[in-house]
Amino acid sequence: MQNRNFTCCTSAVEREIHSYVLSFSAERIYVTFRGVIAALGCNVGRIKTSKLSTLQAAKLLGVSDQSVANWVDSGQLKAGRTPGGHRRIEPDDLVAFVKRQKLRIPAGLLSANPTVLLVDDEKELAQWLASVLQAECPGYRVLLAHDGFLAGQIIASERPDVVVLDLHLPGVDGFEVCRRIKADPHTRNISVIAVTGYASPEAERSIMDAGASAYMPKPLEAKAICQLVREFAPLG
Repeated sequence: MQNRNFTCCTSAVEREIHSYVLSFSAERIYVTFRGVIAALGCNVGRIKTSKLSTLQAAKLLGVSDQSVANWVDSGQLKAGRTPGGHRRIEPDDLVAFVKRQKLRIPAGLLSANPTVLLVDDEKELAQWLASVLQAECPGYRVLLAHDGFLAGQIIASERPDVVVLDLHLPGVDGFEVCRRIKADPHTRNISVIAVTGYASPEAERSIMDAGASAYMPKPLEAKAICQLVREFAPLG
C-alpha cells in the first residue's frame, strides 16, 4: 500500500515512525501508531477539543455573545453548563450548528487538514477512491478501513470529519457502524456518506434513518463524492 493513502506526517518523529510501520499491515496498526504519536505529544492537527464559552464562540462567528446565548437557550445550539451555570459549547457542536445554518466554518474551528475515512471491504475500490480524493480534493487527510471493526477504532481515535461508508461489510456492517457513530455524543456530528452496490429503497430509508447525511449507489461517481466531501467538510 502506498504512503499517500495515509495521513501526511506532521513531525520528524512521526515521519520516522511512519516509515518504519509501513513495512507491516498498515491498516491494522494505524490506531496503535496514532496512539504512540499522541503519547509523544506530536501535533497531528485536529479540531479544537476544549469547550468554548459563549464569548469565545461569538468571537469565532463574528456575532455578539448574547446571540450565542440565545441560540443555546432556544435549543438551536447544543451546550452544557458549568457548576456555576455558565454555558460551555463543544467545538464539534458549534461546527454542526454552523453547517446547519449553511455558514462558513471559521478557520479557528477547523483542523489544517479535514479528515475523510473511507470504509470498504473492496480494497482496490477504496484505494482508487483515496487516490481520486487526494487528486481532486487536495488538503484532505484520507484514511482507509476495510471492515467495520477497524472503522470503529479509527473513528474513536481520529474523529474524522466525513466517513464514506460501504453498507455491506464483513462482521459489523455499515448500518451498525452508522448507528454507533450517531449514538456516541463524541462522534455524532461526523457526516456519513453511505455507499452500496446493493441499492434499494429499503436500504436507503434504513441508513438515512440511522443518521447518514447522504446515500449513493455504486458504481461511484468520483466527482459526486468529492462534491459531498467538500460540502460536509469544507477546507478552512
